[in-house]
Amino acid sequence: MVFFCAGLMYYSLKSISIACFKAESNHYGTVVEKILNKELAVLLEIGIISNAVGLIIGYNIIIGELFVSVLNSIDIKYDDEIKRLIVILVLNAFIILPLGLLRKLGALRYKAFFNVTSLTFVLLLVVIEFGFYVPQNNYDDIKYFDLDLRFFGSLQLPMLGYLCH
Repeated sequence: MVFFCAGLMYYSLKSISIACFKAESNHYGTVVEKILNKELAVLLEIGIISNAVGLIIGYNIIIGELFVSVLNSIDIKYDDEIKRLIVILVLNAFIILPLGLLRKLGALRYKAFFNVTSLTFVLLLVVIEFGFYVPQNNYDDIKYFDLDLRFFGSLQLPMLGYLCH
C-alpha cells in the first residue's frame, strides 16, 4: 500500500508540474481552466471541496476518539462524550477554522515541509525500531500479506492518510 500511494503521489505531482508548464502559470485556478475547460474546473472544485469536508469529518472522528483515550490514560474524570465534544470543539476552533480562513494556500508551504519531514522521521523511526521490537516479542508467525474481506474495512485508514498528506 505504501508503494502504491508513493507511486500515485509521484505521478500526481509529475502531471501537475507538466500542466503548470503547459499553462505557463503556477496559479491553480488558471492552470485548471487552461488545461480543462471552465465547466470541468468547477466540477473539480466541487470534488475538492467535498473531499475537504470529508477529511474534516474524518479528522473530527479520529482525533475525537484518540484524544478521549489519551485523556482517560492521564486520569481526567469527565464523561467520555463531554471529553470528545471538547476535543472536537478545540480542534475546529483553533486549527481547522484558522486554516480555512487563509486567503492563499502558499502560506502553508512551510507547514507542509514540516509535515513531510515529520512523517519521514516517523516512518524511519518505525522501520528502525521494528527490527528491535520483533525479537523481543517473538513475532515469527507474522503474515506479511493476506487478502480477505477485512481488507476493505482496513483500507479506509491508509486512504485517509494518503488524502491528508
